[in-house]
Amino acid sequence: MRLNLLLGILAFFLLCFSCISRQLPRIEHDLRSRSAEALESANIPVRDISFNGRDATLAGSIASEELSRRAEELVSSVYGVRMVDNRLAVTRATPVSEGSAALQLNLDHLVAEKVIGFSAGSDVIVEEGRVLLDALVPILSQNNAHAIEIAGHTDSSGNPSANQDLSQRRADAVKRYLVSCGVNSALLSAVGYGSSRPVANNATAEGRQANRRIVFRVNEEK
Repeated sequence: MRLNLLLGILAFFLLCFSCISRQLPRIEHDLRSRSAEALESANIPVRDISFNGRDATLAGSIASEELSRRAEELVSSVYGVRMVDNRLAVTRATPVSEGSAALQLNLDHLVAEKVIGFSAGSDVIVEEGRVLLDALVPILSQNNAHAIEIAGHTDSSGNPSANQDLSQRRADAVKRYLVSCGVNSALLSAVGYGSSRPVANNATAEGRQANRRIVFRVNEEK
């Protein structure tokens, strides 16, 4: 009798465990979605949010200690979240008080030999491109005096009109992403130049790749 009771209790707990295990991915997805919405509503750019059960982990870089604390508080306040492991690294960019030349130097250094990539023939920024833009956010967020042009360029393959349109859409996509990360929209402009300003020979694959690019150009004080 006692053995049957123990077996019944064990079966009950195994059934409960099985039900919880099946529900866990849905719970984690729901918590991640609601946490991301809370951060987005507060214009706090945290891109790496993961859950293990009801425990959250925040990772990546962020512009200040204050934003880091605020992000942790917001996720902690999401219903269902048990605890938050805040692993956000504060990235302090070089001060831009020296003027437009210093800001341009900082941007050129961060983008040098890197590519803000897009899916072929589209304005969808690939993951590596978003990672690079995330690295630019701290320095762009500190800028409050200089207008910055986001210039889109393509190679000469295909129709010039289509290239012009694609370069504009890609520049617009970069601007939207940066604004979604908290960068001041009023200081950003997006311009597509198509294939009109090559930096390499379009006759080679390497040259065409170099010509497909996004360039940040710092203007004088706004």
